[in-house]
Amino acid sequence: MKKFSLIVICFCFKISFAQNPAKLNLKDSCIVSGGVLMVADFKKVCKVCPEGMKKVTSYSISYIENHMSIAFPLKNNRWNSSFLKNAKLGTMLVIEDIKGVGANGKPVTAPIMTIGLK
Repeated sequence: MKKFSLIVICFCFKISFAQNPAKLNLKDSCIVSGGVLMVADFKKVCKVCPEGMKKVTSYSISYIENHMSIAFPLKNNRWNSSFLKNAKLGTMLVIEDIKGVGANGKPVTAPIMTIGLK
């Protein structure tokens, strides 16, 4: 039984530290990639800037609150973090439909970013 408990503890420990931190550019107040970030850091960012995109023109942020899915389609690259009324540990956001202009000047779509708050 002790061996089994030790394996479970090690497995859970590995899962909790295997989550990738989100890449942030705090100078420009933007999220570069999905991952896990602190609630305080989320309140410092207000834009999406995926690698390889020169300009972001639209995207959608969605999350679940009180068992309801809430989505915010945005037509520019700025938000006010107050849209997430209860930014707390365990909240997950999905930023999808990221459209913009690539470095070569052509329209580009970026992959979905999943953000977890810790």
